Amino acid sequence: MRSPAAPRRRQPKRQAPTTSSSSISTQSNATLMPSGACSPSEDLRAQNVVDEFFQPVKQPTLGQIVRQKLSEGRKVTCRLLGVILEESSPEELQKQATVKSSVLDVLLEITKYCDLYLMERVFDDESEVSTSNL
Repeated sequence: MRSPAAPRRRQPKRQAPTTSSSSISTQSNATLMPSGACSPSEDLRAQNVVDEFFQPVKQPTLGQIVRQKLSEGRKVTCRLLGVILEESSPEELQKQATVKSSVLDVLLEITKYCDLYLMERVFDDESEVSTSNL
């Protein structure tokens, strides 16, 4: 036979499972999340890392590129034909001399940091005059 005190002991045990059942259900909710899922704060941190990693690279300015390429140089000598001028042969140069628009800004930037010497062989005095008038 059982003593009358036994049911009293069982009552607190029954209450404990009800309080622990809520903690168990909370834990079961946590375990129901798929293993690959993240909490919102973890997801936000991961997104921040991805955003920082994939930020567009800042392109250097033309001045920064020129300074880097010159690397403390004081004098630059550059060919005219086919590099600075549209004309690629001395024969074409006898007729005209046209500066490429794509190199004009670079040449101006170079002159900010060092002396620029433009050199080319010419056939005659007329060709020399057309190149010196640039």
